[in-house]
Amino acid sequence: MELNERNDKGFYKLARDITSLSELFKHSKNNNIPVTTTEEVKKTVLSFKNGKPPDEENITAEHVKFGGQTLISILTNIINFIFQNLDIPSLLKSGIACPILKKGKKKTDPNSYRKIVITMFSGKIVEKLHLQNNQDSVNKQQSRLQKGFTKGQMPAIAALILTEPITEANN
Repeated sequence: MELNERNDKGFYKLARDITSLSELFKHSKNNNIPVTTTEEVKKTVLSFKNGKPPDEENITAEHVKFGGQTLISILTNIINFIFQNLDIPSLLKSGIACPILKKGKKKTDPNSYRKIVITMFSGKIVEKLHLQNNQDSVNKQQSRLQKGFTKGQMPAIAALILTEPITEANN
């Protein structure tokens, strides 16, 4: 693409970046991992709830849901690149820490809040697709003591496993 009066430097840079990424995707494929389809990405994107706060780039589920087929295709290429190279970009690992008031607690007490981290929406898509496609493998590799965010497990059981030895040691 040539730079002329019809396009600005920002557009030129974006076009150059897309071309570079496309070339990188073509030459960096790992054939051992199944390819994620645009249909899988679209279905995963549509599974997220609306009305949630934006990530640190101000992107919400609604932006991606209504971003059109071109956005889904680009996301699919990026996700396949991540899976094939087994490397999650650090940008997708960042987030915004937010205090959330615990139910029935005083707003003025700092101990009345729990911290959540709002991670990048595109990272959530990658995580959900990975979990959907690799649930059995994840279950086999994860510690039997892992209880939180594990289907069919209760974090209260993990708390019991931890508190019982502590209580015994203190008696």
